[in-house]
Amino acid sequence: MDIDTTLSQCDFGETVGDECHKLSYTRKQGMENLSDYSEDVQETFLMRARIAHQQDKTNMTICMHHSKMYGNVFERKFNKCCNIFNSHKAKAKGSHIITLHLAKQLSQKGIDVIPGWQLCRNCFHKARKEEENDEPAEAGDEIDYEITEFERDATKEAARGVMNTSFEELAVSPIKTHGLSKQRKINEAKGKIDRACASIEERVAAAIDVDCEELKRKDP
Repeated sequence: MDIDTTLSQCDFGETVGDECHKLSYTRKQGMENLSDYSEDVQETFLMRARIAHQQDKTNMTICMHHSKMYGNVFERKFNKCCNIFNSHKAKAKGSHIITLHLAKQLSQKGIDVIPGWQLCRNCFHKARKEEENDEPAEAGDEIDYEITEFERDATKEAARGVMNTSFEELAVSPIKTHGLSKQRKINEAKGKIDRACASIEERVAAAIDVDCEELKRKDP
């Protein structure tokens, strides 16, 4: 499928000078209003595109390509510590995803950081100390924190991103849990599992050229 040349460029593509409507990360083409997303997602996209202070987001548009590029795809690109404090020379494995909240707090202190980047354990501890205290963290500081709400949120966000990428391939709608009660979340999970299993069953049946109904029949 080729790029639809009749589609106009979105504000993200125009601002960063990147082609819109590419099919690198999604099979869909089209335009959305940035305001269709939650405030947190809007801010995350703008920070990842490094245009947070260049644009009035009120009437901004974003194409499907850039929605993926600055969404789930962005998060999958980073698995090493971004070393924002220049505290280690060798590359270190990232173990903590930088949340939007933490990125905004550190940015206010003049630290170049983007939500979705990752930090190693020691750099994350320094970042938390930098966030919580007026005094900057010193090199070599190692504080043993308990698992925080930030870490739990980042883990959930990453897990949702991975699952939504898989769901897109299976033609299953993405996971949305905002505002749902616990029981509705349970029902949502069961529904997603059923639809994903049904989609996998159909694809496997098509791949080996058998009827789905035959797979459901019990052996005599």
